[in-house]
Amino acid sequence: MFDSETGPVVAVAFDHGTEGAVRGGEDVPRMLRVISESRADAILLTAGAARHFKTPGSAAGQDIIAGLDIPVFGTRIGAGGSLVTTRQPWSPADARAAGASMSKMLLPLGLEQVSEWADAVDRIARTGAACAQMDMPLMVEPAFWGPDHNLTDQAILDAARLCVELGATALKVPNPADPVTLTRLNQWSPIPVLVLGGTPRDGGDFLAEVVSWMDAGAAGVVVGRNVWNRADPVAAIDALSLAVHEGDLQRAHARMKEAGTPLYSPALHYDEG
Repeated sequence: MFDSETGPVVAVAFDHGTEGAVRGGEDVPRMLRVISESRADAILLTAGAARHFKTPGSAAGQDIIAGLDIPVFGTRIGAGGSLVTTRQPWSPADARAAGASMSKMLLPLGLEQVSEWADAVDRIARTGAACAQMDMPLMVEPAFWGPDHNLTDQAILDAARLCVELGATALKVPNPADPVTLTRLNQWSPIPVLVLGGTPRDGGDFLAEVVSWMDAGAAGVVVGRNVWNRADPVAAIDALSLAVHEGDLQRAHARMKEAGTPLYSPALHYDEG
């Protein structure tokens, strides 16, 4: 997925179903079809949902990144609370059976229970070893979603370093506040660094951020609601691809304008920092 010939990766994250029927993502077959026919290079789904994803052609289809764990925010779906823990229902073998070329896990930060944190670290390391035996890449995402997450640029660097130690072969990280931090991370990291899209926001501002991430050396982006949470997700994915692959902000802005403004989803506050 990551090589000099293909260039940076545009991955569309559509693994928000653990928070219920988020606006824009309720119609799963439609959105999977849209993404499969788009300019995206990859799609991020849970291993459970990945079995429903079909690409239009085997040669030109997107890579599947399969999430092996799920976040738990409480007993009410879509309540928008802080992260309590994570659970891992799937294995790398399940991901491969669903057609995935990469697995993905969360590193939950800011948890209140030390036992839950220790369990998560242990599971990530063991899963990293299992992925290595299967020759399957493992993406790890530092998830600053707990009640004591303390999201800072230094915390992002610290979490990224731990992810490498646990066996990650790719990183999905939030964008640091200081652009220099992302440059340093890309220089230091022995594995590809992708930046997550985060909370939906103005399309022009978002695309300018994306181009700056590429300039800082990012290997790609993993964007969810900033593309599919708009009235025209096809136009939004096109705009993202133009920004990442061509750095063409003018054309990207025009295409994102056609996509429309984000649809508000009040429950999803956990990634706002």
